[in-house]
Amino acid sequence: MRRLVVAFALTAVLVGATGSAEAQGGFAPVGVILTAEQASRDATFIPGGKPYWTPTLMDVGEAETALGPYLRKAALPERAVGLVDKAGRYRKQFVGVTMSGRRILLLNAVCDASINLHDHYVIVADGGDCFFQAFYDIDTHRFVGIDVNGLG
Repeated sequence: MRRLVVAFALTAVLVGATGSAEAQGGFAPVGVILTAEQASRDATFIPGGKPYWTPTLMDVGEAETALGPYLRKAALPERAVGLVDKAGRYRKQFVGVTMSGRRILLLNAVCDASINLHDHYVIVADGGDCFFQAFYDIDTHRFVGIDVNGLG
């Protein structure tokens, strides 16, 4: 019963941002999928560019599954050495962008539970490993980069 409640709660969080969960084709962790329209509105602040696209729950699930193994192998800056152990506690925005002609799923991760992820793309200056952005290539099924905020 607990799993059903948790699955329902997580799906409900995403439904508010993306419409029907069934239409997206799956399940995703706590986070918000920003639509192509939302990304276009906030384009000045989002790494990557047009055309923006709306990620599916399957895209998000695939990237989330690959994130842990990627972080364990990535050359992270010294300020982010604890990121691997904390990665599962972040809330994320998932944004479909295009970089060098490739469809990239941008994971914008935040550790601060008070930040509203639903309305706009979140930008935070500094904050260290409490904030990071990871870039997942949808076609090659691998992460192609990560940016961890500075300490300020």
